Amino acid sequence: MEKPWWETTLSVLPSVLGFTLAGFTIWLGFGDEKFRLRLMVGKDKRSHYMSVCATFAHFVIIQIIAILLAIMALAYRLSIPKTPFLLELFNYIKVFLRFVGFWFFIYAIFTALAATLAVFRTATWYERISKESTCSALEKVKNGIPMEQAAKEEGVEFSTLYRVSNQKDEKNQP
Repeated sequence: MEKPWWETTLSVLPSVLGFTLAGFTIWLGFGDEKFRLRLMVGKDKRSHYMSVCATFAHFVIIQIIAILLAIMALAYRLSIPKTPFLLELFNYIKVFLRFVGFWFFIYAIFTALAATLAVFRTATWYERISKESTCSALEKVKNGIPMEQAAKEEGVEFSTLYRVSNQKDEKNQP
């Protein structure tokens, strides 16, 4: 016996939805205030921050639609008259509705790729911004500003700045 599509949807998507909501929550708290502000500022109408939020929101909405369609398919039982025309029409409608429901399930799975790439893009932004801040703090130290002050001004952990500073000094020694 073949398993109906809605059983697969209802066994997979609730867990994926839970992980998605957890990931979205983590994203909202990711990085420090300086990082989030840099993501929110830009020339575009929509900031990088809102772009990632929209990706997660889209992922959540598609999953919810797929789950609701699966629940409706599970609960839907219709008795129709036994006339050949209505029976044939109902079969076409049933095939179409199954296609739509399963399409939303597959689309929800594929939107995971978009959310994953958005998170990866954020990680690259974070790395770039962190490197820029660290380099700027190192430049200030090189110009005579105390390391503690440079770290604070650039929003860099003092221990990170100290470690990077020592690594650069070791590379410059013969």
